Amino acid sequence: MNGALIDIRRSNTYLVGTDTRRLSIYKVKGGADEKISLIVPRKSTMEILNYLKMRPSIHSVMRPILF
Repeated sequence: MNGALIDIRRSNTYLVGTDTRRLSIYKVKGGADEKISLIVPRKSTMEILNYLKMRPSIHSVMRPILF
């Protein structure tokens, strides 16, 4: 994975990732009043995943996203 796009809209949040061959999109219900889009670099994405692995209460509500 090279990085991830987080696209927050009014009613849904989309997480998009690619490894230059495959594209994965994950839709989560819930959003924000403003539309926000940001790209998170690979290193930062890995740090977030490592943090979530250390927090079982947060990780248990997340489903794995396979790339």
